[in-house]
Amino acid sequence: MYARGPESWMPPRNHCGYVGEWVTVKIPWGLKVDSAEKAALVRIAGSCPNVILTVRKA
Repeated sequence: MYARGPESWMPPRNHCGYVGEWVTVKIPWGLKVDSAEKAALVRIAGSCPNVILTVRKA
């Protein structure tokens, strides 16, 4: 089995929280996203209420 990103899998509930957690892991580690992943993140985040994420460099 391999890891899947938000473009191919989402938990049954709390999509906004999942996207927030996904981003807070990607940013500090300098991990890149491909176009499909970015499109999914933007689409899902667009339906979420305004949220402030705190990110710390790894």
